Amino acid sequence: MGGVLEGAVVASTIDQFTKKDFDKLQDILERMKHLAENAENRDRLAPLDNEFHDVLFSKTDNSLIVELSRRSCRGVSKFLLFKYWRDIFTTAEIYERHKVIFDVLRTKDPVAIELCLREHYIDAGRRMMRYGVDGTAQDN
Repeated sequence: MGGVLEGAVVASTIDQFTKKDFDKLQDILERMKHLAENAENRDRLAPLDNEFHDVLFSKTDNSLIVELSRRSCRGVSKFLLFKYWRDIFTTAEIYERHKVIFDVLRTKDPVAIELCLREHYIDAGRRMMRYGVDGTAQDN
């Protein structure tokens, strides 16, 4: 659900994004890339991920949609599966996934943006569904 909501919000507000917004996203990406390239503390990636997605939501005044999306993504997936994120995504993959979003955002194409954000969450869901309650990875 988070990807559908975020995709719809960002697609409908992309024309409001300014150079300052894109600069902020670029800065976040550079910090993600630095962590990935230097094998630095992975725990610093989660706040950067949140910061990145906060910028994406920054143009909407619909707090209900923002809250629902945050709860469905951050509240559920990161809470339930946070200990497996090291296995689900490498630091380089986290950077690359967000770089893809950034590149699509710069096109300002609402359809491409919505599809990209949906795929971002679909991919995360596919990876997360490998882990059961007991924490063991299941290959499908």
